[in-house]
Amino acid sequence: ESYTPLHVACYYGRTTIVELLLQNDVDLAAQSKSLNTALHFASRHGRLGVLKLLLEKGADPNVQNKDLQTPLDLA
Repeated sequence: ESYTPLHVACYYGRTTIVELLLQNDVDLAAQSKSLNTALHFASRHGRLGVLKLLLEKGADPNVQNKDLQTPLDLA
């Protein structure tokens, strides 16, 4: 599935790790093979603190995955 460290941190709701990655200019638009972004993972798993951080840093809430779902669709 080609997950990035940010994807994994968002999946597990590791806010501190997400903050550290964001401080180091991680690619918010990076997509897995299923075209999910970090925002998709955080949304799907109800990681509200992580969602807030990603949105504040400019993550695009309108990106669709391979099933044409946005992060909002997965919430």
